[in-house]
Amino acid sequence: MKNIIYIIIILLAAAAVYADDMQFNCADCHKNTVEVLKKGHAQADSFSKCFDCHDSESKAGSLGQKIHLKHTDSLGSSAETCLSCHAADKDGNVSVSHKNGITFSKEEMKDLADKFATWNDSPYLANSHKKSGVYCLDCHDTFGPDDVDEMAKKCKGCHGEYEDLAKKTADKKRNPHKSHFGNMSCVKCHNVHEDFTDFCDKCHKTNMKWNRKIK
Repeated sequence: MKNIIYIIIILLAAAAVYADDMQFNCADCHKNTVEVLKKGHAQADSFSKCFDCHDSESKAGSLGQKIHLKHTDSLGSSAETCLSCHAADKDGNVSVSHKNGITFSKEEMKDLADKFATWNDSPYLANSHKKSGVYCLDCHDTFGPDDVDEMAKKCKGCHGEYEDLAKKTADKKRNPHKSHFGNMSCVKCHNVHEDFTDFCDKCHKTNMKWNRKIK
């Protein structure tokens, strides 16, 4: 029993450290936590305490997803919106993930905001993920080039292996998931934040389109 208590204390302490490392401008708009917390919600004496419960893997759910949906609905998705909440540290770096300790420079925030905008509202696959309840951190670990190398594993973790997908698209004239390339990376075709690319069309002239599901 004592060991379990020690583990809980360590986890709470780690959450507090994450919150301390990630600076927000919440108090610039909100007088206190009582102003934003719903009736019956556990009370916190400072905004930094939110991460004590709202870790991305906790039952309380990702705080980032809740806050981004709420704020971008009224403020839009832009670097200015991001920086109005995410405070830069003394070196000019902005933290975007308290869990993984990911930071970006203020100059890089525009590209990140543009990517987020496609999740928030766009005709792209990113927005389809949003409509299915999938948040940025469900797919991204680093928000960098390394993510692309690992993305196929995550895609198949939700959508199934190529054999399963091939059955779902068996009615196509040329089955896109039954390829002589074998386990080709999903992002060769499915550019989540951009237009769909028919990789096979380079040779076969299939002119295949991605049929977006609207929820």
